[in-house]
Amino acid sequence: MDMRKYGSAFIKPDDVRDGPRQERIVNVYVSERYNCPVLDFESGDQLSLNVTNTRIMNKAYTTESDNWLGHIIELSLGTYT
Repeated sequence: MDMRKYGSAFIKPDDVRDGPRQERIVNVYVSERYNCPVLDFESGDQLSLNVTNTRIMNKAYTTESDNWLGHIIELSLGTYT
């Protein structure tokens, strides 16, 4: 039995504080609770996208979420100025 769904979680800044991580997108859906896009990764973890992250995904892979599937993205902490 695949137990990934029982150990998966939403990725948070602390998950990439020690360095970036790469994840393959396997599904994209809109959260009913928060009305935002959510990326499901091959690892079983998830990332909810804010407006800035959605804009970056749109520029990189087009505005059609099906075009995002299969891509490997790098998650890292940004900096504020």
